[in-house]
Amino acid sequence: MNSLTFTLGIITIVVMVAYVSAVFAYVLKNKFTISFLKLASIGIFTAMMASMLNALTFYITTTRSLLNTATAFVIGMALMTQPLVATFIGVIHGGLSRKGLTRAIGVSFTGLIIWNEVSMGIFLYYLFNPIIIHFDYYHIFYSLSFVYALSYGINTIYFLVPMTVEMAVLYFVYKPKGMHKYAAISIFTMDLVSPTILGNNDFVFIGGVLEMAIMIIFMVIFLEYIASHRLLMPKKDAYHIKMIFIDYLFMGIGTFLGTIMLKPFGLVWIFYAMGIIFGMWYYYHSMFLENINKALPENKEKIPRKVRAAKPRNLIFFVLLSSFIIEFLMAASMDFATYDYVPFYRFIDTVPVYSGVSVTSVYVHIVLREFISPFVPATTGVSNFLVLYDMAGGVYKFTPVSIFIEIFYIIGYITESPPFLIIMGLEMGALVISRIRKLADRGKKINLAFALTAFAIYTVAGPNFLNPIWYNKLPLWLSTGYEAALYPYLVLPLIGSYVLYAFLALLFGRRSYCSTLCPAAVMYGGSLGQAMVKYNYESKLSKKESGKYFSNTVLSIASMSWILAILASLFSYYYTSTGRLFFSIYGIDPSVFYSYFMWDILWYIFFISIPFTGMSPCRKYGWCSTGTLAGVFSVLGFFKLKVKDKNICKNCTTRDCASSCEVGLSTMPDDFIEKGYFKSVKCVGAGDCIRACPYNNIYFYDVRNFVREKLKIANKHESSSGAMSEMKQQNIITKK
Repeated sequence: MNSLTFTLGIITIVVMVAYVSAVFAYVLKNKFTISFLKLASIGIFTAMMASMLNALTFYITTTRSLLNTATAFVIGMALMTQPLVATFIGVIHGGLSRKGLTRAIGVSFTGLIIWNEVSMGIFLYYLFNPIIIHFDYYHIFYSLSFVYALSYGINTIYFLVPMTVEMAVLYFVYKPKGMHKYAAISIFTMDLVSPTILGNNDFVFIGGVLEMAIMIIFMVIFLEYIASHRLLMPKKDAYHIKMIFIDYLFMGIGTFLGTIMLKPFGLVWIFYAMGIIFGMWYYYHSMFLENINKALPENKEKIPRKVRAAKPRNLIFFVLLSSFIIEFLMAASMDFATYDYVPFYRFIDTVPVYSGVSVTSVYVHIVLREFISPFVPATTGVSNFLVLYDMAGGVYKFTPVSIFIEIFYIIGYITESPPFLIIMGLEMGALVISRIRKLADRGKKINLAFALTAFAIYTVAGPNFLNPIWYNKLPLWLSTGYEAALYPYLVLPLIGSYVLYAFLALLFGRRSYCSTLCPAAVMYGGSLGQAMVKYNYESKLSKKESGKYFSNTVLSIASMSWILAILASLFSYYYTSTGRLFFSIYGIDPSVFYSYFMWDILWYIFFISIPFTGMSPCRKYGWCSTGTLAGVFSVLGFFKLKVKDKNICKNCTTRDCASSCEVGLSTMPDDFIEKGYFKSVKCVGAGDCIRACPYNNIYFYDVRNFVREKLKIANKHESSSGAMSEMKQQNIITKK
C-alpha cells in the first residue's frame, strides 16, 4: 500500500463520517419539521455517494479498458436514478407540501446509510488490497470473490470504527430513552470490540471475550428491567429488547462459525458481517421511525390503544431461549477459538475418495472430530468416543442416531464447560445480587450469598480448576451427586454426598440443598426468577402439579430418573473396575451421557420453557434425583412451615403465601388452617411465602426450633405470637 492509496482511503473515511454524522444528525433533530425538499436532496446526494463508491470499486478491480470504464460510469448513473424516481413519485403525491419524516422515508434513509457504509467498506478493501477480477460467466456464478469482499469490507477496522463514530454521534444527538438507550449503546460498543476488527485471527479470542462481556452487561440490564416490570413492559421497550436479542443471536452465530473455522478469515465471518448489518438496520431504523406516528396529525388514528406489550409470555420465552443460545454459542467459540480447522474448499483437494459417500459428509465428520478430540474428558472412560463413523471396507457409514448422539454430546460438553458456566453464572449471579440489594430479609440475603458462593466453588471452580487429587475425595461435591461413580475412588464421595444431603435435609429441610448448594438456587433466585413465579398459576401444565404431592405421572418420572442414575452408575463402575465397557451409548460412558442429558440439556429445556411449565420445573416435576432425595428426607425430618396463629389464616382472604410460592404449592393455606403447619416433598424453603404473608404469621421450623423447645428456650417467632395474634385478628376484621 503506497502513501497515495492510504491517503485516498483516509479521505474517503473522513468525508463519509463527517457527511453521515452532520447530515443525519440534522435530520434527527428536525425529524418532525424538516421539509420534503430537504429530505429529497439528502436522499439524492447520499445515493450519489454510494453509487460513486460502487462505480469506483468496479473500476479499480477490473482491467483498464474503455469498456470497463464505460461500465463503471453506467453503474454509477443507474444506481443514482433510484432516489430520483422516488422523489418524482413523492412530488406527484403532494410531497412538496409535507413536513417531517414518514415511515417510507425513514426506511429509505436506513437503507441509504447501510448502502453507503457497506460500499465504503468494500471500496477500501479493494483499494488497500488491489485485485483484478474478471467478471465472466464463471466468476459471477461460481466464484466466492464477492463474498470475500463483503466479509472483508465489513469485518475490518476501516469499516467498524467509522461506523461506530457515526452511531455515537447520532446517539448523542437523538438521546434515545428507556431500553432504546441501552440497546443503542450495546450495538456500537460491541462493534468497537468486534473479534474481526483487526482483520486477523490473533484478536479473535480477545475480541470474543470483550464482546461477550458487553453482551452480559446489557443482557443483565434488559432482564432486570423485565423483572422490575413484572414481565409486563411497554410495547416500545419490548420491541427494543426483542430486536437487540435478535442482534445478539446474529453476533453469536457469526462468532461461533468464525471461530470453528478460522481460515480463511474473510469467508467464514460473512455471517458475522450479516449480524453487523442487521444491527445497523435496527439502529438507524429505530431512530428514524420512533414516535413519528404520534408527530404526524394524519396518522393519529394509528396510535395503539394499549401501551403494554402483547403476549408477554411469548416474549419472555424468546428472551430465555435466545439468552441460552447466545451463551452457548459464545462459550463454544471460546472453547474452540484456539484451534485451526481446515476450510472446506481446501479439504476437498486432500480427502481420499470413498465410494458412496459425499465429500460434504466426510468433511462434516472431520470437522466434528476436530471439535471434540482436544476436549475428551478423562471421565469418559474411552480413548475415542467418536461415533459418527464406522470404517468398513473404506466406506464411512453415517446413521441418524449416531449423528444425533454426537451432537447431543457436543451440546452437553459445552454447557458443562467453564466458559459457559462462567458466562451463565455472571449473568444470573448479577440478577441475584440485584435481588439481594432490594431484600429486607437478612436471612434470605445470607441464603442467596451462600448460593452464589456454592455456585462459584462447587459448580465452576471445583470440577474445572481445583486439583482433583483432593477435590474429588470431598463429600458435598455437587457433580458427584448426580454424575454417579465415574471412577472407583469416587464411590465414597458419591455416597458421602447423598448421605450429607439427606442428613442436612432431615435437620433443615430441602432448602439446605435446593436453595443453597444447587445451581438452580442461582438460576431461580434472581429478580427475573422471582418475577416468573406468576407462571405457576398461569400455565395450564403447572396448575395440574400445584398440590403438595407429586402426581402419579410425576412419580413415574422421578422413579425413572433414579433408575437411570443407578443403572448408569453401575455400568460406569463396571468399566472403571474392569477396564471393559460392556455397555455404552455409542461409545460414551453411560453416567456421562445421563449427566449431560439430565443436567446439561433437559434442565435448560425446562428453564427456557418456564413461561409454559411454571417456575422451578426441576423441583415441581420431580425429575431431579438429588433434589427429590432431599425432599423425601425433608418430609421425614424436622423441617416444616409453621404459623403462629391458625385463626389468622382462617380469616385471611389474600392467600399470598400460595401465590408467591416458588414451586406453586397451592394447598399451603389449607394445611395452615387445618394443621397449623405445612410439609411437602416439593417445598424447597425459599421463604417467599414468609415474606409475602401480610400478617407476618409464617416462619421456618427446623431442628433449631426443636432444640429450643426441648430446652424451653423462647423462640423469637413464637414468643410474640400470643401478643400479636389479637392485634393481627383485629387488623383482619378492620380490613374486612
